[in-house]
Amino acid sequence: MSRRWFIAIPLDESHKDAFARFRKHHTSAFRDVPQLKKVRWIDPEKLHITGLFLGDVEDEKQQAVQEAVQKVAQQTQPFHLHLHTCIFAPESRKPRMIWARFHNNHDFTHFHFSLREQIGHHLTLEEAPKEPIPHVTLARFKPFRNNNQVDLRQTEMPQLALTVEHCEIWCSERHQEGAYYRTVRSFQLGSDK
Repeated sequence: MSRRWFIAIPLDESHKDAFARFRKHHTSAFRDVPQLKKVRWIDPEKLHITGLFLGDVEDEKQQAVQEAVQKVAQQTQPFHLHLHTCIFAPESRKPRMIWARFHNNHDFTHFHFSLREQIGHHLTLEEAPKEPIPHVTLARFKPFRNNNQVDLRQTEMPQLALTVEHCEIWCSERHQEGAYYRTVRSFQLGSDK
């Protein structure tokens, strides 16, 4: 049997609270934009930054993948991510998500590609991005052409800094109510734990 796995960087409560305020503000603003009336906001407990999407992981490969993630975590020192802005994403096509985008960060990029290298010995992964974009998906909606009806960049966002001290393997399970994320294992960065 296979499980749909990804490497998550969980958010602390202060970040979840900040994004809840953003959600509250924009829920009312979106009422005037027909394409965004049915926006689906992500539950605060599901908010995370994806370090690497793994896809379906067969039972017989799960232990090796956990060991690969542990190796990368041990070799990665804690690092900081700083919130840049909120955007409709992807920016190059018709958007279908709202992202809280963090500044590009060498440590995050190194972490991402180290995970790819180690886990790639055990799994076939999606094509690598030129540079991974650290972000939190805040909402999803049906794709539409955003003709500047809503400018998320005008929203004042707090100066949020996230200290990344651990990562987790999350398993995505489909339920009638939608996706449910379950923590498989947690790893401290720069530690044997």
